[in-house]
Amino acid sequence: MNDRITESVGYPVTRSLVYCYILLTFLSGCLFFSCKEDNDVISTDSSLKLTFSTDTVSFDTVFTSIKTSTKRILIHNKNKNAVNIESIQLMGGSGSFFRMNVDGYSGDQTNVELRGQDSMYVFIELTVDPQNSDNPIFIEDSIRFVTNGNVQYLHLEAYGQDVYIWDKKTLANDTTILGERPLLIYDTLTIAEGAHVTIESGTKLFFHKGAGLYVKGQLSVVGSIDNPVVFRGDRTDRLFSNVLYDNGVTGQWSGITVDSLSFNNVFENVRIRNSFHGINFKQSLSDETKATLTNVIIHNVYENGVTATNCIINFFNCQITNAKEMCVQLIGGQYTFLHCTIANYFNAVNESRASGSKTLYISNIFNNAVLPLETCNFTNCIISGSSSSDVELYNTLDGNEQTPFNHLFTSCLIRVEGEDDENFVNIIWDKDPGFENLNTNGDYVFSFELDSASVAINAAASTYSVNLPLDLKGISRISDDGPDIGCYEWQKKSSN
Repeated sequence: MNDRITESVGYPVTRSLVYCYILLTFLSGCLFFSCKEDNDVISTDSSLKLTFSTDTVSFDTVFTSIKTSTKRILIHNKNKNAVNIESIQLMGGSGSFFRMNVDGYSGDQTNVELRGQDSMYVFIELTVDPQNSDNPIFIEDSIRFVTNGNVQYLHLEAYGQDVYIWDKKTLANDTTILGERPLLIYDTLTIAEGAHVTIESGTKLFFHKGAGLYVKGQLSVVGSIDNPVVFRGDRTDRLFSNVLYDNGVTGQWSGITVDSLSFNNVFENVRIRNSFHGINFKQSLSDETKATLTNVIIHNVYENGVTATNCIINFFNCQITNAKEMCVQLIGGQYTFLHCTIANYFNAVNESRASGSKTLYISNIFNNAVLPLETCNFTNCIISGSSSSDVELYNTLDGNEQTPFNHLFTSCLIRVEGEDDENFVNIIWDKDPGFENLNTNGDYVFSFELDSASVAINAAASTYSVNLPLDLKGISRISDDGPDIGCYEWQKKSSN
């Protein structure tokens, strides 16, 4: 037989080449069916199990009647064969506070096929009904997965907290807020002119995006060292597994604004964080005390921590830290700072310090006019930051220095280059204060307490410390070798 075959197109093809085509086709088919066997053929092997990206889905404190954000869980089939998940069931059924969506389908599901070496998502959220309780209530449920007779559970848990919800509320009369339950604020909470509002120890005020507190009357916030009053955003969940919104995100709410005609305000043992601005004291007539702040922490703000224009304000044992713009901006007026820590190491998720940002800005110029800086005294204070020019004193208008511009720093640690003169007395210049934690673990957690090697330890002027014998945490600063500069007195950590 002729070993050459002529095709219809007229090209000669050897018989051996035809055999090669047939063999390649056969091998390709084998390869195709082999892939199908590995990935698509459903195994009934009872030993095959699913793998979850976590075994417990935990929600931080959930406000009752408020829908939570959605958590996403990855379900893996790490086996080489496909499996049929016979059922995916929320065990609490219709009475559960939790809701689930399986790869785009809501509610319980049956006969869900998952290819080998593949995965799918389960989305979980919840809304907790009011519990009529002042304290958080623990809530739990689970999702059951049945695969080839294997039963596996994904645990769900949360704490439900009843809250009082105030939406665009005005307090027009004298009011005492007891703090039995948290307050969830929408829009603006206003203290009307003529009203005196007292917020007692342990009260927590959660502000929704864009919400804020506006003080026209008088505000007295009187927390305790062990149970401070907290002003913060309402996101209680996590941005990443190791980052709380409460630590990593600024501008979650507007902040506190004190009106020009509001005076004699008190902030004692207060925590303010994650706002657009901390406290903005609007321009006043500097003939009456605007506010006194004692044991106050203002931290992680998008704009300024404290803004004060032509006010009389006293700051004792205050920590004002991490602002995208200025930690403290003072223009005109009379100010006293004793044992305060003012530090700007701002670092938030996807944000860094703004151009021109400072730790401390002091001026007597406002809108091209002079506002007299009558007194501005810093005693036993730390002023530090991540920039070499973190302190700015500005009193020039039209090229001329303006007066009065009275400022005095005594026994402070200031982390910029400088030298003592009549305005700067007994200063520790350009030294690292040695803070305990400046986002060491990348979780946006900061601690401005002193480490054991800090040059601020025992370096404060004790003459002034006797007027403020306890630090921000209630630790005595006059019972050891000497008081420490800043708002924290160093203590040796317990080994237990």
